[in-house]
Amino acid sequence: MPTQQHKTAFVVRAARPDDDPGIAEVARSNTQPELQSGADDAYTAHLRGRGTLLVAEQGGRIVGYGATVGIGAASMLTDLFVDPERHGTGTGKALLGALWPAEQREPARFTFASQDPRAMSVYVRAGLTLWWPLLYLQGRPGALPRLPLGVARVTPGEAARAEARLTGIGRETDLAYLAGDDPAGGLVITRDGQVVAAGAVAPGNLTHLACPDPSAAADAVVAGLRALDGGDVSICLPGPHPAVPELLAAGYRIVDVDVHMATRPDLLATTWAYSPSLG
Repeated sequence: MPTQQHKTAFVVRAARPDDDPGIAEVARSNTQPELQSGADDAYTAHLRGRGTLLVAEQGGRIVGYGATVGIGAASMLTDLFVDPERHGTGTGKALLGALWPAEQREPARFTFASQDPRAMSVYVRAGLTLWWPLLYLQGRPGALPRLPLGVARVTPGEAARAEARLTGIGRETDLAYLAGDDPAGGLVITRDGQVVAAGAVAPGNLTHLACPDPSAAADAVVAGLRALDGGDVSICLPGPHPAVPELLAAGYRIVDVDVHMATRPDLLATTWAYSPSLG
């Protein structure tokens, strides 16, 4: 039964920079990582500038937050987290209703949901369907073969322009964020002199790779991972991605799983590598 505190009305409003400590507290209480989550001030600043970031406030305290960004003609729910003590009080439903009003079914909508059945139920009621798992994989670049593809580390802006030519969608601010402080955090992959994939990398992580050509998708992932240095590296791939069997055969491990949920099955290509936080 909710406590008297939980019966107190809360308000949903636009997030301000001074809300960051409260957002971080909610993120950490939901075991979110320190980077590319609400615990990361750079991430919340990116969301405020790039999309819509809302908070639920009760008695001067942040008790939940949620955010969306537009990607092409679709809206991605990047975050929806509530103080665990307030689960079941309607806070998450109120945040989602403000971000994705029930009376509006456009633009098309998607998210990467956790495996929490409560979260998936919320999204199903919001009109989304479960389509495929998003696999978090880790392994060593050196375990993968060298392939006859061109791999260039470029600026995030150059990579974003290459991606826009492939997909028609501009992602310059997202790739700049995903690359962090690395001026060569962009990645462009070519086959026979033609660009087949573009994205962003960060230390130990191929964070995003757009590859519309299914015939090039597996090789592009292998070549992109080979471009990373050091020990284990990470990548998030759709379960049906053609590179998944190759990575597992090379000793990569599935270390976590999210679920892609969307209003349509064709919103996201299964030949890309995705950032769980920004698509």
